[in-house]
Amino acid sequence: MIEQRLHGYQRALAEYNVPFDPSLVFTQEISVQEGKRLGRELAGRPEITGVVTSADILAAGIMAGLSECGVRVPEDKSIVGFDDHYLAQLTTPGLTTIHQDAEQKGNLATDMILAQLRG
Repeated sequence: MIEQRLHGYQRALAEYNVPFDPSLVFTQEISVQEGKRLGRELAGRPEITGVVTSADILAAGIMAGLSECGVRVPEDKSIVGFDDHYLAQLTTPGLTTIHQDAEQKGNLATDMILAQLRG
């Protein structure tokens, strides 16, 4: 799933003739702890003013790591999560997140599997 999101990012860049810079892709591990580590790393990168993450859990950790270093969200850096996880409602400030309908995804996946089984 994460690799598909990375490929989508790369395709979007290519569509607009923006070169892919692997130094701006920081991790493929999704955890609050990894987010905190990344937040502390990003605190020392003033040229990076916005971050789009592959999961709200990672974004929440980044926010915590930035806060530990005195970096303010959204004044100093903007953060966007992905999933619309309940955790997004618990961060301060509230996390901007992209909603995905997990139930609909599950239903579609089930329909696809059943269609394949039926031939």
